[in-house]
Amino acid sequence: MRLYVIRHGETYPNLKGIVSGTQECELTLNGINQAKIMGEKLKNISFDLVFSSPLKRALKTAKLITNQKIIIDNRLLERSYGQMEGLNKNLFDYKGYWNFMQNQSEADVEPVWHLIKRVSNFVEDLKKQYPDKNILLVTHSGFIRALHYYLCGIPQDNDLTTLEIANCSLWVYNL
Repeated sequence: MRLYVIRHGETYPNLKGIVSGTQECELTLNGINQAKIMGEKLKNISFDLVFSSPLKRALKTAKLITNQKIIIDNRLLERSYGQMEGLNKNLFDYKGYWNFMQNQSEADVEPVWHLIKRVSNFVEDLKKQYPDKNILLVTHSGFIRALHYYLCGIPQDNDLTTLEIANCSLWVYNL
């Protein structure tokens, strides 16, 4: 199985360093253009299945990338930041919330271990059901971060913030 994983296009909160989490927000004009450009880059790849987070920013990105049927799966949701949603990530211990050993979950933030379990359940389901398929996932930076570390291993310092995931960036994994 080959996974093509894309973060949604740029949003207005992204421009300000605001953590959106599971809150809805709109793509900027730049975000719309990023998705269209990604669609052009991927136009010669045949996807057997396309999955998206149900959040508008991801779903709109998916629709701009491909005309294929999109399967919405809640496991592709962004990490819930609870009471931290809507805040600039400089206003709280963002790095601490992404440290695998600290695994903070106060303020109703989804614990890192829970996110990684959600990601692993999704990936293992895909591997069982579609072992030889090309699959496109359109999702969020938190999901991609958890996916990457689930597949590649947690770093020794347990800091999961060192992985930069730009808007509309493409990650490819062969499983």
